[in-house]
Amino acid sequence: MKLAFMDIGELGWSMYIAAHVRWYKEKTSDEVAVMTYPDRRCLYDGLADVVMNLPSTFYTAFDTRKQNCLGIQKVLPDVVKNFLSAHLTNGYRVPDYFIMRCKPQFGDKLIF
Repeated sequence: MKLAFMDIGELGWSMYIAAHVRWYKEKTSDEVAVMTYPDRRCLYDGLADVVMNLPSTFYTAFDTRKQNCLGIQKVLPDVVKNFLSAHLTNGYRVPDYFIMRCKPQFGDKLIF
């Protein structure tokens, strides 16, 4: 299986994504890709099989100044997920459990 994770939210949440990628790679033989901002690529060196830059169209489609947890404020998670999924290569897909939003019932805790 080839899974892809998106790191587009607040920088602090990147450590949770990186930790999950590391854990996932230790527990499975699946290939993992991460799509993120160019300046965050270093967080995934040696962890992900592939690190992809966000497509240039992402910056015009979404206001990156309005990040929240794993996504963009006032943008439905599926909108972002579908937009970025269209730019994945080589059979990678975003897992269904990757929510790309804060869960209000848990405060700001990330629940995978």
